[in-house]
Amino acid sequence: AFEAEYVELVPGRRIVERVTFRSDDPAFAEPMTVTTTFTPEGAGARVTSTLENVSPAISEEDHQAGIASSLKNLAGFVGR
Repeated sequence: AFEAEYVELVPGRRIVERVTFRSDDPAFAEPMTVTTTFTPEGAGARVTSTLENVSPAISEEDHQAGIASSLKNLAGFVGR
């Protein structure tokens, strides 16, 4: 489980979140920052996610699955 805090919201441009995992494992002690940017492209937008301070305890596969899930939720939210 985790908690997320919105650090910055720029409508139509950028979302910055600070994600803190609820865990007794010290490998997850530091918060991770997720920056999602939206760049106009044709009739839509290019979505780019940049992550900082990712715990080395998160496997590449779990990391990719988490990002894919977040993008799927975003697409559902905006009706795509």
